[in-house]
Amino acid sequence: MKAIELKGLTPDKIITKIGPLFTADQKKSGILASMSMGQFILESGWGKSELAQKANNCFGMKKNLSGNTWAGSTWDKKSVYEKVTAEYKNGKDKYYIKAAFRKYSSIELSIADHSAYLNGAMNGSVKRYAGLKGCKDYKQALGIIRAGGYATSSQYGRDVIKIIEQYNLTRFDVKEEAKKKEKKGTKKMKINVHAGHTKQSGNAPGASGIVHESVEDRKIANELIKILKKRGHKVHKCTSNGKNSRDNLQRIVTKCNKHKVDLDVSIHLNCYNKSAHGTETLIFSSDSKAKPYAKRIDANLTKLGFTDRGVKVRNDLYVLRRTNAPALLVETFFCDNRGDCNLYKKLGYKKIAKAIADGIAPVK
Repeated sequence: MKAIELKGLTPDKIITKIGPLFTADQKKSGILASMSMGQFILESGWGKSELAQKANNCFGMKKNLSGNTWAGSTWDKKSVYEKVTAEYKNGKDKYYIKAAFRKYSSIELSIADHSAYLNGAMNGSVKRYAGLKGCKDYKQALGIIRAGGYATSSQYGRDVIKIIEQYNLTRFDVKEEAKKKEKKGTKKMKINVHAGHTKQSGNAPGASGIVHESVEDRKIANELIKILKKRGHKVHKCTSNGKNSRDNLQRIVTKCNKHKVDLDVSIHLNCYNKSAHGTETLIFSSDSKAKPYAKRIDANLTKLGFTDRGVKVRNDLYVLRRTNAPALLVETFFCDNRGDCNLYKKLGYKKIAKAIADGIAPVK
């Protein structure tokens, strides 16, 4: 991702777009996502500063830092951007210098280089920010970098904390429950999963736009089944290929109702007028037992970058009306919208399926 992609976006849309980048970085580097993201917002002006837009440098990383002796740098050691920048003497007296800054080809490289610096910068024979890696508290983490001399402004830490709390950035932190190993005693679920409509070559395929619903929803559904089974849940595949649309719906419901399950999950793609976009999850009623799962799925897909259209009640849909178990229908994205399809192709069906799986049965 390039910083120029953030130009013109609102803060909420920027957070949705960049949040997953910081979560991914924390998994690799151990640097707390909320702190790093707060620094990004403050130091780059939401990715819209001159340095961010011209050099994808979102943390004011200069050409020379701590002797450039720390490991893991993602800078190519040659690309630079020169500009006038403000510095502070004694934490309050402001003055200006012309400095050379690192230039990156993407925001991801800027984030990774910043984290590598925080992990590896030395102060003599000791690490400048010792204890920062793996720190789970953003206030404590900011105290560590302040003690290491990270920022020349005395207001820096308070400004970052304000941003973190105002925009609830801790939601992007890697939580303890995201560990891969499942705790003993975790409830195993029984779940029906199916892709909507017949296959693309069948008599009642789904919508077609830039991509085909009946092709992509099967990829997502099949991967979802694989993930849930790997996590130890009992999953029934109820995708069908009927003679027509009604016959196909009846076959799907018949398959679903053969099994006594906790949840029925229907995977679809939306389609409307090429400009409509985003993700939404549908349930039969506002008090449906599927609602908590629907809300988590919707939140997870939104975190991936899709516009949040919310959880909606649809009591007119055959599958939601006729299945015995609590049911939900995921309209993953709009197959006729260029932006949605580009994001889907970038993410891939496996990430989509994992986001849905995490909404249904997150790993504890």
